[in-house]
Amino acid sequence: MWDNFVCGGVEYDLSHLGPMNFDVVVAAKANKPQQTYPVIVEFGLHTFTKGKPEQGAAYASDLEFTHEGETRLFCQRRYTLSAGLPEIMRGIGERKCYFTDHDPYFIVNGATLAGGPCEYAIFFKVSKSSKGGRLRVFVVSAYPIDEGGVPLKRTKQVKFSVIAYNTRNNRPIKAPR
Repeated sequence: MWDNFVCGGVEYDLSHLGPMNFDVVVAAKANKPQQTYPVIVEFGLHTFTKGKPEQGAAYASDLEFTHEGETRLFCQRRYTLSAGLPEIMRGIGERKCYFTDHDPYFIVNGATLAGGPCEYAIFFKVSKSSKGGRLRVFVVSAYPIDEGGVPLKRTKQVKFSVIAYNTRNNRPIKAPR
């Protein structure tokens, strides 16, 4: 989906952010059989770019990345962390997911950057795909938490199996009170 990006004479490979198809398998429990959820995962622009600085602040124009009318700046930190996104998303069935105050959910993963360990927040939406009964998991954004500016509330958890089951069966998903 993404073409490679050239900045400062360096070519950045974005092929790892192409769509992925796989099954999320939820193990059987006492009174529930094993469930399999075919998913397609797609990655958005905000996984390797960040917003432009305040008006009037200078930046190198070759950092600009435009997609579908939105122009953002290539971000080396986000790009570096994005290399781990495919593996993280393949394990989504085993991860704690959290509600946000908006539409997407998020997960937090431990990661390492040149400066040491960091927490990596990954925001995603789940919907039915038009492709063969799959669920579409769209990774809206992903960034080191220290870039976010607003602390993430990790109080309202939801299992991915609940998100998948309810989405597949057109049921609402409500955050606990």
